[in-house]
Amino acid sequence: MKVIHQSVVIIPLYKEAFSETETFSFNRTLEILYQYPVIIICPESLAQNFNLQKLAWPHPNINIQPFANTFFLGIAGYNRLLKSRFFYESFKQFEYMLLVQTDALIITDQLKDWCQKGYSYVGAPFFVGFANPSRPLTFFGVGNGGISLRRIPDFIKAASPLLYISNILAPKPKSLFDGFGICRFIKHRIIFSINRWPLFPRINEDVYWGVLIPRYFSFFKVPKPEEALQFAFDAEPRYLFELNQHQLPFACHAWEKFDISFWREILLQQGITLPLEK
Repeated sequence: MKVIHQSVVIIPLYKEAFSETETFSFNRTLEILYQYPVIIICPESLAQNFNLQKLAWPHPNINIQPFANTFFLGIAGYNRLLKSRFFYESFKQFEYMLLVQTDALIITDQLKDWCQKGYSYVGAPFFVGFANPSRPLTFFGVGNGGISLRRIPDFIKAASPLLYISNILAPKPKSLFDGFGICRFIKHRIIFSINRWPLFPRINEDVYWGVLIPRYFSFFKVPKPEEALQFAFDAEPRYLFELNQHQLPFACHAWEKFDISFWREILLQQGITLPLEK
């Protein structure tokens, strides 16, 4: 595979109007990562939308790559798109993609440094309980897809074989008399266990790539959570900040959702003023 460029920044957009914080995140991404090519992925129906064109036109490095509308109608379609081989083949002229959703925020430019580490996939660490972490806080794996670095040749390779991938996260039945549990077990660990649509494991794409795929492919490398927290914070940012010896990561995800007061205070010290809540 011929790789022309090392990395591209991918920004998913799926709606006609953008909030103040989404616009802030979008512009922050372009301000910090201006030297990299940027591609907006969006539904075909949005590709010529005036608001999208207005958002993109001041930035000469931006291109728009539409995909079928069905991939943007909900989380199921988005998961299907980001689990598919053809999605990553659409960007095979690059070695890495940095996927930045509009609820993520780039803090400093560390993209080249993270590309040089050679990981297949990097995202903010998952806790047990995911968006509602259980106490005591315990890492579950890596990592959240909202701001994530993906090595495209590895994703294409991992998506290629018709491989049985059992969803080990689906709970086992409690007993032989647990009819619901047995049905759920069969559904998630047997039926939906092939990395081909429509039999992808029924989990979000970031858990699929960050937790399941590394168990089946030895070449598919992800960092340990203790290193991945240097890449991005998601849930429990204060805890991660302490664990990272009061160092901010490359980026953060869901900063409005998880402890906004922490982010306002800590980012203001870096000269970053977040938009006010409505």
